[in-house]
Amino acid sequence: MGYNLASVTLRFEGREINTVKWVTDVLTSLNYAYDVAAVAYFMEHQGVGDSQAHILENILEGTAEAGLSAAVLSIEPMLEEGAKLKLENLTTGHSFEINVTGVAEVVDSLAKVIDPARRADFKEDAKKKQGERQHQAEMNKTEEAIAKATAELQVLTINNQIALEALKGFREVVKEYSNLHNQLVESFGEENANKLLEKFAAEYARSLGLLPVSEIKVIEGPK
Repeated sequence: MGYNLASVTLRFEGREINTVKWVTDVLTSLNYAYDVAAVAYFMEHQGVGDSQAHILENILEGTAEAGLSAAVLSIEPMLEEGAKLKLENLTTGHSFEINVTGVAEVVDSLAKVIDPARRADFKEDAKKKQGERQHQAEMNKTEEAIAKATAELQVLTINNQIALEALKGFREVVKEYSNLHNQLVESFGEENANKLLEKFAAEYARSLGLLPVSEIKVIEGPK
């Protein structure tokens, strides 16, 4: 298996939960955000396999306006069953509270993106690690790619505070993956590698921006 699992409890607020569609929309968006981060994590640690390369080529050829459901179908097959996000518990009412389990590092990064206090700690930790990093030139290219995605998302896709915060958070997550840019360059060339990073960052933020909520809180975890 080669990875550890962790759980986190999240609370979504903004309106009373009263339809199956509302709950489904929240779960779909959250699941997709996790999938995007998980694929980045595994490519960083395991490289890009032949089946992954084929899927990523299709993503490169797709338009930026591709629907969320189509993107889920493209990315989720990259993850083995044990690495997918699992729903452990769900409670609805005036708020929507869920407990989910997934790959520890991915769940932790998702919590850091969602929770402002964790995000502040994450940024501080990232600054400390930046001085220890060996491949700063490659990381600068990664920064440029995600900065471009930030600008495009603000102008073209979503004017949503949750989405913009998620994009900033994904930027910090990718900083931890010093080998990700190299893995993508090796498989697709530098130009396409940067395009993929832009798409990953924008899709991660867009998926959380589509959540029909006004606020997300980390209640407990990851653990």
